[in-house]
Amino acid sequence: MAAMVGERGAEKKDWSIEDLLDRSQKCLDHCNPEMAVRFVRRAAEMAPHDANVFDHLAEVEMSLGETERASRAWIRAIEITGNPSDPANAERWLYIAQLQEGDASRQSYTQAISLLQARTRLDT
Repeated sequence: MAAMVGERGAEKKDWSIEDLLDRSQKCLDHCNPEMAVRFVRRAAEMAPHDANVFDHLAEVEMSLGETERASRAWIRAIEITGNPSDPANAERWLYIAQLQEGDASRQSYTQAISLLQARTRLDT
């Protein structure tokens, strides 16, 4: 199978995670989320244990209106941290809560509020 060639002739397989995320962000900046998602999905394949990559993936999926995919990406980011109750996950829980309905949404908001309160206690 031939390697895909991107900008300046660089082969896709040689791009770093940072390169892919940078290219994805540039595509978003130029109102091209369809191309952005291709770059960030590739980054997620290359770095399946990087929560920040999945955060970016979720944001790009949201820009495409893919709320279910975005929610799964944020959930994956939380799983990667290994601790759903880590205060660093508060924003992820807030995003997820906005995409849910009913009791699931309330539970996610409650989790986020609890983590934000814990973070506030840690900061003081």
